[in-house]
Amino acid sequence: MKNAFLISRRWLPSGFALLLGAGGGYLVGRPAGGAAGRPGEEATGRPGADTGSEAGRMAAAAGAPKALQDAARGLVLPRGADTTQTLRNILALPDSLERLAVLQQWCRQLPPAEMLGVMGEFKAMMEAQEQVGDLSVLALLFQSVDGMAQALLEQGPGQALAAMWAARPPEGDQEMGDGLMAQVFNKWAAQDLPGAQAFLERRLAPPAQPGELDKEFSRNLMRNWVKSDPEAAMAWLQRQPAAIGDAALKPAFQALSHADSAKAMQLVKDQAELPGRDRIAADIASWWARSHPQEALGWAQGLPEKLAGAAVRDTLTTWMKQDFGAAQEAVGRLSAALQLEALPVLMREWKAGDAAKAAAFLEQQAVGPGRPEAVEALVRNWAGDDQQAASAWLAKQAQGPERDAGALALADQIRRTDPEAAALWGASLGDAQLRQKSLQDTLQVWYRKSAAEAVRWVEEDPHLTEVDRAVLLGSGAPSSAGAGQ
Repeated sequence: MKNAFLISRRWLPSGFALLLGAGGGYLVGRPAGGAAGRPGEEATGRPGADTGSEAGRMAAAAGAPKALQDAARGLVLPRGADTTQTLRNILALPDSLERLAVLQQWCRQLPPAEMLGVMGEFKAMMEAQEQVGDLSVLALLFQSVDGMAQALLEQGPGQALAAMWAARPPEGDQEMGDGLMAQVFNKWAAQDLPGAQAFLERRLAPPAQPGELDKEFSRNLMRNWVKSDPEAAMAWLQRQPAAIGDAALKPAFQALSHADSAKAMQLVKDQAELPGRDRIAADIASWWARSHPQEALGWAQGLPEKLAGAAVRDTLTTWMKQDFGAAQEAVGRLSAALQLEALPVLMREWKAGDAAKAAAFLEQQAVGPGRPEAVEALVRNWAGDDQQAASAWLAKQAQGPERDAGALALADQIRRTDPEAAALWGASLGDAQLRQKSLQDTLQVWYRKSAAEAVRWVEEDPHLTEVDRAVLLGSGAPSSAGAGQ
């Protein structure tokens, strides 16, 4: 169980609101608001519940009059019980919907500042088990945090968040508490966007320095706001500190792309000053290509020149993983400039074992930007399957940036299995800095396998200049005398 719980911590708090909030309030197939999906609604029991224990009788009483339900819940939430005992009583309930309803009822009665302590107790209990009733611990975690957030929302989100923030420990494990606060804010933004916005603006007002939780709040605000008024949301975001824009811009466009892809595409085309605009355009094209690759590629081609290259690359990367042949045909219909942008993608995604055909295709393409990267991708893939064939092809290429890119890739791929060949390819590089860096990387591997052979090669090989030798022997290589010891 310990490992499963730690997995959940990877996305707390950064992915918390997206995981819990973006699914329309449903978690692991169950309503997440109240017992039946709405705040304050009473739970209804399910056939087959165990009625042989106090908890079972309580679940069976869920369909009884309210007075009986209140009496049953009094068994689980006795007056004066401490946090640990109350949580144990709640977790002992066999019915998951009733468990969530009682948890929410309890949390409505707690001061918000105490909720962080409740989360700490809850975490300790979750780490000790893998299953609670019919739910895995992770599923129960998702349900419970959403239920607690709903209870805090009903108490007043601004006051609840302010109280929790004041009680937040300055250091130590804050992830569970921060995740709960992020979910409260996400629910608030979905119900009362102006109120959530005003709260966050007070948090971000100078001289405040935005923290990770402020960034998560911003992501949640933008995910909700862009669906109703994307222009205003983007204008607001661009007025915020750079750290907030960097954190929230991509999630905002992702949410807008799902809600209104046409609006997202128009915004990225129109806003020339949008930070990270080229990366956002590429992301939109890639998301769209999962379902409509031809349309996505057409849109990417029509973007301004500064945006089109990255967008075309990402579209083709997605498309080639789904249908390589169709994507390859589409490359042939691109403009000459965009074909050169697409070449590295094509070489990276070319099916394994067919590198000779990839090389023949590459040789037929125009010379220009993108070719060195394409040669690098081709050789890297080819050398993994057939080092000799990749080496023979590269040896025929003219000296220049393309051959250097291939030589770097080849040396990198083979230095652990054939360090002498890797060293020869490194020594063939025209750029002195690249040559020496490649040789140093290879010689470090070679020294560990056979220091004497490596040093002898450095001292005697005619392909090295005297400067190369001095650099290599001065960078940690043993002397020839020491290497033989």
